Amino acid sequence: GSGNAVSDLTSNPAYPGRPDALEALSSFASPTDVADNYGSRIRAYLTPTASGTNRFFISSDDNSSLLLSGNDDPSGAVRVAYVPGWTEPNAWTTSAQQMSGPINLVADQRYYIEALHKEGGGGDHVEVAWAGPGIVDANNLPATNIIAGSFLTPFDINYPPQISSQILPVSASIPNGTAVGRVLALDSPLDTLSFQIVGGNTNDLFRIEPASGVISVLDNSLIASGSMMSFPLSVAVQDSGYGGLYPVRSAQGTVTI
Repeated sequence: GSGNAVSDLTSNPAYPGRPDALEALSSFASPTDVADNYGSRIRAYLTPTASGTNRFFISSDDNSSLLLSGNDDPSGAVRVAYVPGWTEPNAWTTSAQQMSGPINLVADQRYYIEALHKEGGGGDHVEVAWAGPGIVDANNLPATNIIAGSFLTPFDINYPPQISSQILPVSASIPNGTAVGRVLALDSPLDTLSFQIVGGNTNDLFRIEPASGVISVLDNSLIASGSMMSFPLSVAVQDSGYGGLYPVRSAQGTVTI
C-alpha cells in the first residue's frame, strides 16, 4: 500500500497474517530496490554467543522500527531504535534514533527481534546491525556489523486462517447434489486452504468440497419435510503452512444453512 510510515504497514487489512511474499534471509538485511509502496516485517530469534552490553542499529528507506524482547516472547518486544525518514544502506548514524541504548544480553539466551519497514517510492532497503562483546571486523577489531544468520533462528510466522460466522440460504425444494454456497475464509495468497465439516451435520445432510469450501446438499429429506428449519454447521479450515515451510494452522467457524 501507499505511504512511508510504519503505521501504514501495521494498519493495512492484510497485516500481519496475510503476506503477499516470503523470503528467507541469510542475515538481518533485506534485498535493495525491490519495489515501491510495500511494507515488510523481518522476525527471528537472536542468540548472542557472549554476555555483555550491546547496542543495536537500524538503517532503512523509508521508515522502520526495530523491536527487541527481553526474552523469546514476542509479546514483550519494545521499540529500541527507528528510522524517522530514510537512510542510505548500512548508514548507522544518519539520525540519533537509529541507535538503541545499551542493552545487556546473556550468552546462549534466545531473544525475539523484529524489524518493521515501510517503503513509499524510490530506493528501498532495511538492515539491522549490532555492536558489543565479540562483534569484530576482519581485523578482529570492535565493529558495528549487520547481524549474521549464524546468530539468528527462524521464527514461525504463520497465522491461522480467518473465518467468521456465515448464513447460507437454502430452498425447501433444493435437489440433492445442488451447491448451497461457498464458505468464506481469508489467508495469505501463499497458503492453500482445506475445509471440513466437523460438527452439526445431522444425518450427513451436507458435504463440503475440501479444496473450495463449497457446501452442497447430499440428502434434502429434513430440508423438504420442514422438520428442521436451520442447520448450524461447524466448519474447520486449515492452511498449508505456507506450502510446508511452517506448522499448519486451523480455525473454526459456524455456517448456518
